Amino acid sequence: MRMDDKEIQKLIKQLNDPDKRFRYRAVWALEEAARNGQDITPAGPALGNALSDENGDVRRNVAWALTRHYANKGEWDKVEELLKHPDKNVRANATEALEKIAKDCESIEMLDVIQKGVENAFKEWKRKQPQEPSKEKIDRQIKTSKFIMRISKRKAELSKKDGELLLGDTVKKPKNKGKKMYREIRRVSRNG
Repeated sequence: MRMDDKEIQKLIKQLNDPDKRFRYRAVWALEEAARNGQDITPAGPALGNALSDENGDVRRNVAWALTRHYANKGEWDKVEELLKHPDKNVRANATEALEKIAKDCESIEMLDVIQKGVENAFKEWKRKQPQEPSKEKIDRQIKTSKFIMRISKRKAELSKKDGELLLGDTVKKPKNKGKKMYREIRRVSRNG
């Protein structure tokens, strides 16, 4: 269901309502609109302010809504800012939203952009952390690695669907047919 400008303006007003239930519903509706590809740009500043809402559920949905909105518009630098946010719950929910986007993505180029953004945000976060290992640091590194592996797996699925062969794909040796092609693939993959 597409919302008109009046409905979006009404939701923006609800983002400042004293009742957290109204704020939550407003953010949820805006996130739903962004998920369906609708442009929610007028709500951007109000959603940005809602990232500091006192209610964790509201903040979680704001992270999802903004991540989807910025991804839809190709504003990857803003997605990266969400991944670097000081609130670990905002970072976690932005990452979850990106995982969902990556899972449904049909473009290898977009997956490359998502992967680069996640890697850059993690490097920036890690740089600001104390040198000694901590549980949070190790957990974040594991989650980031798993996410990047899922993106790589999705890219491989798309490549195989398109008939491409990615470096690193394993090629089984054919029995008698196509030995020349097999040797050529091995030579190219060894020489880069």
